[in-house]
Amino acid sequence: MSAGLLAQIEAGVLEGEPLPSLLQKCLVLGGRAGSEKMRDWARQELNGYPGIGGLPPYRMLHAQVKLTLTNPWGYQPKTTSFSTAQLPDQLSTFLKEKGTVLESIPMNMGVGELDAMADSGKGEHHLLPWWSDMLLPVLNEHYVDQEYTRVQDVYWALSNSTLKGLLVQIRTNLAELVGELLALTPDDRQPTKEAADAVTVFILSGDRNVITNLRQDVTGGTAVATQGGESPVTAAGTGGTAIGSQTASSEGASVVGSQVASGDGSRATGRDSTQAEPVTSKDGFFKRFRKRGMYVGIATILAAVVGVLQLLGWTPW
Repeated sequence: MSAGLLAQIEAGVLEGEPLPSLLQKCLVLGGRAGSEKMRDWARQELNGYPGIGGLPPYRMLHAQVKLTLTNPWGYQPKTTSFSTAQLPDQLSTFLKEKGTVLESIPMNMGVGELDAMADSGKGEHHLLPWWSDMLLPVLNEHYVDQEYTRVQDVYWALSNSTLKGLLVQIRTNLAELVGELLALTPDDRQPTKEAADAVTVFILSGDRNVITNLRQDVTGGTAVATQGGESPVTAAGTGGTAIGSQTASSEGASVVGSQVASGDGSRATGRDSTQAEPVTSKDGFFKRFRKRGMYVGIATILAAVVGVLQLLGWTPW
């Protein structure tokens, strides 16, 4: 098991340690690894995201849009649901251009606030949409009969179970972060910047290619590229592939970057790459015999030529 903070976070995830404490450790781990991506993710999960534009997909939750209707004097309130299909065409087009889905809530609060909401004992949370002030006058003009009714409020109705699901997702993200870092980090080592960056990108985007690029599967085993260090990684086996500062050997091996490839059909691509010379097998008996026969034939011809020249009186020495 990896020592230090990574092991502490692993234990905390398994033992149910509070999310804020785990994220604080993750923030420090990102600092030690030199990963700005990991620090930014942990910091924003703790303090909240500054806007809705950069929110991870898992923080967009589905909720009902509801209206509070009253009589013209503000009495006899009642609640009704409202959907995108009931919007005036002009407003519907405007929201689509903004990339806004009426029933989608951008949950940009920090985990401390989310925890407090989830533990408040409420079964449903009423949240004010950013577009409510724009929608209210439109609804009062086009949606209700103003002689008898007016729209007092428009809000999101978020179930507490959905909110708790978000907190479970954040904890699951931490568990995945720990699991991937453990797989990419040798025992008693600190995660590299490249590993921490790749795992954070995977958590935010779901793109597993960033992890695959650090871990190469080969026949007979797995080669993990050492990022940010001087030690190369060797991938051996039929059809083995190595990416990074590594060596691949055996038949059909291929490498990309500053590496060495050896074996029949091997390929090396990139700066400072080296193609090892193929191993030549020893000649068989008949092949050696043919070579010797060729040498004897040449020697016989040369001897005959020298003999003729001597008959003609020419002496080469």
